[in-house]
Amino acid sequence: MNIPRPLARAILFAGLAAGAAPGASPPPRCRLEVGIRPERPFVGEQVLYDLRILRRLDVTELHWERPLSFPTLRAEWLPGRVADANVVRSGETYRVYSERRALFPVQAGEQDLPNAAVRCATPGGEEIVEVPRRNLAVKALPDAGRPADFQGLVGPVQVSVTTAPEAIALGESVRLSVVARGTGNLFTVRPRFVPELEPSEVELFAHPPESARDVGRALSVRRYFAFDLVPRRAGTLRLPRVELDFFDPKTGRYEVARAEAGRLSVAPARARTPAPAEPKPRPAAPSAPAGTASGRWILPVAGGAIAAFLGLGLWLRRRGAHDPWVEVERLADTARGSPAPEESARAAGAALRAALAIGLPEARALSAEELIARSPGGSAPHAAARLVSRIESSRFAGTPGAGWSIDDVDRHLGALRGC
Repeated sequence: MNIPRPLARAILFAGLAAGAAPGASPPPRCRLEVGIRPERPFVGEQVLYDLRILRRLDVTELHWERPLSFPTLRAEWLPGRVADANVVRSGETYRVYSERRALFPVQAGEQDLPNAAVRCATPGGEEIVEVPRRNLAVKALPDAGRPADFQGLVGPVQVSVTTAPEAIALGESVRLSVVARGTGNLFTVRPRFVPELEPSEVELFAHPPESARDVGRALSVRRYFAFDLVPRRAGTLRLPRVELDFFDPKTGRYEVARAEAGRLSVAPARARTPAPAEPKPRPAAPSAPAGTASGRWILPVAGGAIAAFLGLGLWLRRRGAHDPWVEVERLADTARGSPAPEESARAAGAALRAALAIGLPEARALSAEELIARSPGGSAPHAAARLVSRIESSRFAGTPGAGWSIDDVDRHLGALRGC
């Protein structure tokens, strides 16, 4: 006799149920397994947190009852990986999903990881499953061998440097790009130049750094730094090497990642098209003879004018020793009178920086972006810093007169003087 397949299946399940041991509980709808590597990290070292969520094949709904949260750690989400399509636990088949995080401890000591939970539902009911409690024993970085200006970076890390172009003319700029790569906490570090750049040799303008993330079995961080260098003399300049200190958790020692920037060839300034000659003034009328009435006043008046001029020069020189606005006005006059756009832009930016330095002494050394960030929004210094950014951007873009005018400079200098 042929039994229909659905009926045979029902009879089989009924027999299994009848033969089951009294009081036997069904396997859990979900299982949660936590993996941590390493369990004893250093401060700043990346920790891979891997929560494996195993659900029975009949689970129809799965969501967080209490989501993962890491308030005492820096946490970066990593895309989930399917480790295995199916696994078997205690004779039951489960599907697997991984919920992963890259964790960065910020302080030493015992760190409790979150008490999260998930809700699993099947047609026959639902249950809440707790995430197994785990903790980290975070080790402090050693004092022995720690560099004086150490920024807390845990490595290993790699540093590379590129310059473009490798040969320029005086008055032009070169872009120096630095890339740092590693699995450590690269988010806030900055490289250093060895030896430091001399302001008399090269002007340095820093751009805001940027970060990128590469996700695989762990999180890899790339940190980009860009600097515009403007040489102040022709010749061959040896650019400084770039260094970044880090702590290697495998060796337990502080190391230094280095990259050489090489040399820069700077040719004399390129010849520029001369500005149109101004019309010559008309010759003055012949002066009266010395014996006439008007001629008798020439020498006394000239002598008085010379004395007044010399006195004015002495007064200005004394005033310039105490009044910083004298330098600002001198630079602004250079910007107004220079026929070369590059020289005019350089002097205009220097005039604004000198004016800002009256209230912020470090303004001459800060990047335009740092000047903007340090001045209150809507204030005269903030607006002047934004104009500095436009002027310097136009210089480095090869269009030193674009996006600003001398009238803009005068207007912002007047606003700064009134602060």
